[in-house]
Amino acid sequence: MKKILAIMLTAAVLLAGFALGTSASAPAALELNMTSNPAHNANVTANSAIHYTIQVRNTGTQARNNVVVTSHVPIYTTLVPGSVSTGGVIGMHQVTWTIPAIAAGEYVTLQYRVTVDFVPTGQTRSIRSSAHVGEISSNEVRHSASVESSGWWASFFPQLQWLYNRAFGLLSSALVWGFELLILIVFGNIRNVF
Repeated sequence: MKKILAIMLTAAVLLAGFALGTSASAPAALELNMTSNPAHNANVTANSAIHYTIQVRNTGTQARNNVVVTSHVPIYTTLVPGSVSTGGVIGMHQVTWTIPAIAAGEYVTLQYRVTVDFVPTGQTRSIRSSAHVGEISSNEVRHSASVESSGWWASFFPQLQWLYNRAFGLLSSALVWGFELLILIVFGNIRNVF
């Protein structure tokens, strides 16, 4: 009888401890959403700007402290100096913010801007960005950067576009070869002088 009573008392203590442990409120949960201007899936051109906005929302019932948000600067872009919202730290191809506290049900907005790098004629670049808090990721925002042709005439005469590209390539090569030949002539004559 004493053993049964001891087992029942132990079970009651364990169940009470379990109940106390689970009665605490749920931990703070975070939700990230990233938007851009121009909008997601828009076509952009070289030197145009893309404005990114990250919204970090606390959907839990408790405040969340020291939230570290990271967003990688997309490849084929350059971060615009001074465009990072307050508290943002610029690192190697990324921007990081540490938010001191987000109350339950509240949100914080973070922003930065990039410019699209040079895009060679006829090529398309895929520009992608997202934000992260630990294992939590935002949606991915995408853009396409491309240059269709070098001039208005290329749409009427596709052969001229090909000819323009080849002529420019040959001209560049000729200039390099001419410069190398000039160096050889100058240095060849210097050797003959001494």
